Amino acid sequence: MPKTIGIIPAQYVLLAVLSDVLDHMEAKNGFRSDGFTMAVYSAIYAGLAGVCNGILNGALSRAGYVNTGIRQTLESGAQVFAQTAQVQRILVLTYLGIDMICFAVCIVLVLRLDVEKHLDEDHALILAHQKQQVLEAGGTWVDPKERARREQEQADQEAEEARIRELQETCRRKHLDFATENQKYLEKKKRQENGPLHKLLKF
Repeated sequence: MPKTIGIIPAQYVLLAVLSDVLDHMEAKNGFRSDGFTMAVYSAIYAGLAGVCNGILNGALSRAGYVNTGIRQTLESGAQVFAQTAQVQRILVLTYLGIDMICFAVCIVLVLRLDVEKHLDEDHALILAHQKQQVLEAGGTWVDPKERARREQEQADQEAEEARIRELQETCRRKHLDFATENQKYLEKKKRQENGPLHKLLKF
């Protein structure tokens, strides 16, 4: 349970904070460092994997780890294979203890990190830099929200045109009336849009 809870800040919260830090750096310096940051992240991840495996294997070897386990006879007469108490302590320490220590260190490191307080200001500066670059290049600036809306409208239009062509071909092969089949589709689509699931996803 503690390890599962610890994964949340390690894998999600800290990466989200890292994204905010990259935005803040772009707003401050005018360029992004995603590539360099992820290169360092990947190098650390790959490099430490080998180092940590070596440390773990060395500690287990010194503790007398046996890959087949040690035969133990229970009071009931049943025989089981288990590791020594020292090996078990090392496994618990490496699987849970070190993770919890690292998570605690991460918490301490981010205590004074307040980059999320500058998100609105950072996003405004980023848009200003992007607009300036577009205008200096002789282009026409379009707000990202408006650009996304136009792109979505174009994608919807292309999808609708493709649907109509496919339905026309289906009606031709099966000798169906296109107007009737298209009306069935539009009515079904309207019912789905008015359904609770669609409203929930839209919300």
